[in-house]
Amino acid sequence: MLLTDTLLVAGGSLGIFVSFVHGFIGETKVARLATHPQISSKRVIHALIFLSAVYWFLGGTLIVAAPFLLDKSATLLSAIIVCTMYGTGAAGNFWATKGNHIGWVLLAIATALIALGMLL
Repeated sequence: MLLTDTLLVAGGSLGIFVSFVHGFIGETKVARLATHPQISSKRVIHALIFLSAVYWFLGGTLIVAAPFLLDKSATLLSAIIVCTMYGTGAAGNFWATKGNHIGWVLLAIATALIALGMLL
């Protein structure tokens, strides 16, 4: 396996790990603590946590499989899409938590690994 493929797989695997941790902690800790009086806001919190976890998992799965199943141009396009997904997730997480959360750091590392894998 080439170094570029290894970097893509590492970035995608980290993204998959983040998605599982985010989904688990989000559903067991954060969503249950949401005690806003409006029911619709609870639904929004649940949807945000669940859909972002699914989004990151699918992106990670795509980028882990891309070096083995796709040609170079399709792998590059997949990497650009996943870098955008993870980068916006990291930026949103940083903004929402004012930097006091490990999630944005892990997504930023995954983004950097994938970007480095694209550039080499």
